[in-house]
Amino acid sequence: MFEWPTSPAPGEPGTFTYSAVMGRRPGRLTRALTRAFVAWEAKRFRRSGGTRPAFGKHPQLLLTTVGRKTGKPRTVPLLYGRDDQDRLIVVASYAGADQHPAWWLNLRDAGKGRVEVGSENYEVAPVELEGEERERAWKLMLDISPRYADYAKKTTRRIPVVALTRLESAEGVPAGSTEQDHADAPERTDSPERADSSEPATPSDH
Repeated sequence: MFEWPTSPAPGEPGTFTYSAVMGRRPGRLTRALTRAFVAWEAKRFRRSGGTRPAFGKHPQLLLTTVGRKTGKPRTVPLLYGRDDQDRLIVVASYAGADQHPAWWLNLRDAGKGRVEVGSENYEVAPVELEGEERERAWKLMLDISPRYADYAKKTTRRIPVVALTRLESAEGVPAGSTEQDHADAPERTDSPERADSSEPATPSDH
C-alpha cells in the first residue's frame, strides 16, 4: 500500500512510487506532495553546500536534464558511486519497472546533463556501460545498495548502468525544477509493475 511520506524518499533505492505500488499513474494530490517533498529535500541539499545527502545516508547527487517533450529543465536526486576513473556512476533501475525512467531517456537523448555533487555544479556527458566495465560498475553500486539486485529480478529490462563524465565546456543545462515531468515520461505500458516518472521525484535511482 502506498504510504507518504514514511516510505523511502522518491528516487531512493527501495522507493515505492505510487505507480510501482498501485500499477497506475499517480493522482494530482500525490504528484503535488511528491513535488513539494523533493523540492524541500533538494533545497536542503543545496543549502548545506552538498555536505548533507539529499535523501538518507547514501551518497546523493542532483541531476538536471531537459525534458524531451517539454524542453524544460528537470531535476532528480540520484544515488551514485565513483569508479576508478573518477566518473559518477548512476543506475536507471526505476525500482525494477519495465520501462526506463524519464531522467535517463532525457539524458540519453540530449547527450548531456548537469550535476550538483558536494559543492560542485558542472555539466556531464552520459555513457551507458557495457561488458566488463558494466559489471564492475554494477558491483560498485550493489555494494552501495544491494536492492539493485532485487530490482533487476523484477524486470525483463536490461537496467542501464551509466557513467557521467565531466564536461569542461560551455553551454549549460539550466538549473532544473524538481517537479515530476510526467509529460516527458515514457508511454504507459500494460505492465502491472511500473513506476511513474516520479523518479524525478526520486533520488537514488531508481
